[in-house]
Amino acid sequence: ALEASKTSALAPDAEQLEYARAELERLNPRLPAEVAVCISPRVECAGVVPRGCRVMDSKKKPLWLEMENADARAGERVVMMFKAGDDLRQDALTLQLLRVMDRLWRAGDARGGLDLRLKPYGCAATGKDLGMIEIVKHSSTVSSIQDKFGGGALGALKRQPVDQFIRKWNQGDEAYAIARENFIMTCAGYC
Repeated sequence: ALEASKTSALAPDAEQLEYARAELERLNPRLPAEVAVCISPRVECAGVVPRGCRVMDSKKKPLWLEMENADARAGERVVMMFKAGDDLRQDALTLQLLRVMDRLWRAGDARGGLDLRLKPYGCAATGKDLGMIEIVKHSSTVSSIQDKFGGGALGALKRQPVDQFIRKWNQGDEAYAIARENFIMTCAGYC
């Protein structure tokens, strides 16, 4: 009986997703008509889109949230991740430092600045071990690229997965060269 109660306490992924979506649906009527987003206060949302939301696969089970943009002209939904159990103050500080460094590098000296093509995402710690992270749309993590193009977890130990990814999405020598340089520059900047 003890073993049965342990396994029933952990719902399968589909049940977790449906529970999360139902709770988000219940939240919508209690939200104001327009809600400012903490990671970008200039962006206002007009409610959660439960069917677009999901429970992420990582250990802390963060929530991928999709919200309607209050600005009908903007069109695209606002996408962010809600995390609980991680201290996002460190992330927010690191991203703030990256923005400052990027401004300094771009300002440069008399010969001109250095554009390392950084695009730090938004991050806001909203409480103890709580916060929101901006989702970079139309992107892939290096880990997922190494997994997909490197044949699994060992792809992280191979040299070609990232290059194969860049080649796949940038057809032609010029497009490939630009994408490769962008990747190298951002790696240098984030290091």
